[in-house]
Amino acid sequence: MRVIIELSQNKKAISYCDLYKFLGNLMVEIGKTRNSVRKAIINDTPDFSGSHPIPYIGMVKNGLIYTGKYRLYISSNFDNIINDIIDYLGSNNVRIGPLTVRSFRLDDNISTFNISNMISRSPVIIKHNEEYIDAENINFLTEVKKDIIKKYRDINGLEPEIDLIKIIHFRTVNLKIDNKMEKASMIKFTVMADNRVINNILNTGIGELTKYGFGYIDEEKVPSDFGIMY
Repeated sequence: MRVIIELSQNKKAISYCDLYKFLGNLMVEIGKTRNSVRKAIINDTPDFSGSHPIPYIGMVKNGLIYTGKYRLYISSNFDNIINDIIDYLGSNNVRIGPLTVRSFRLDDNISTFNISNMISRSPVIIKHNEEYIDAENINFLTEVKKDIIKKYRDINGLEPEIDLIKIIHFRTVNLKIDNKMEKASMIKFTVMADNRVINNILNTGIGELTKYGFGYIDEEKVPSDFGIMY
């Protein structure tokens, strides 16, 4: 289950850093009055995942985005978290930093298949031996698989089977993490597994910082909706 939020910017130009901060700030604000969201932020378990605001209209110049319109995705295995987010958005005029919520809608992102082509809508942050790696590294797929298994186990208490996972395409993205430039990846990949595993990927994301906009995963239904950011 997920909510899709439409946003517009209330400043002439904003930076990518503004976008990276938005989801975390939004969820903290919602968590002040919605207990399920507050607990989900604090919990170590992957109770939700979200994207950064993805600009699909606008102009990028010198690292700034002008006159942008954005789409933000938040997914969860827990209906009460999504319902509390929707209740908050419907009860408030929400403006966080340079972005204003214009509209939102509930979306059924449930997969019914045991094989899926997937895309990341935000960079996937993966570590191997405490070092950030991109999809070019031979250990990337192994670490992705470990992460999928851990997140499923954290939510369901069971060890899942993954029959196939294969990267189809990737692009390396350099991000500033802990004041250092590190590698992350935008990926397109195929997964073959029980559809409960596939749905868990859709709701928990892949990699680190999935509660802050990174590693948000979607089925490849609308390939053109990558936006202009990556």
